[in-house]
Amino acid sequence: MSDQVEQLRIHVSKFESNLLLVGCTANEDKLQDEVADVLAQFRRNGIKFSMITGDKTETAVNIAKSCSLVSHTSIKL
Repeated sequence: MSDQVEQLRIHVSKFESNLLLVGCTANEDKLQDEVADVLAQFRRNGIKFSMITGDKTETAVNIAKSCSLVSHTSIKL
């Protein structure tokens, strides 16, 4: 295993420990109606969420912006 892969494994193991999954839902980017409204309601109710994707970074950023998952100023790469 390369040093880079080993370092990544170590960091991921730190993030993925002692987690408690309270709930889960899925929204399919802009192809699904009212995604931005649903995400806004999540925020108003204090629900935090993440975007998991296999897309290229540029595609993921565009999708996240189009469905209001993130604002144009909140993205840091």
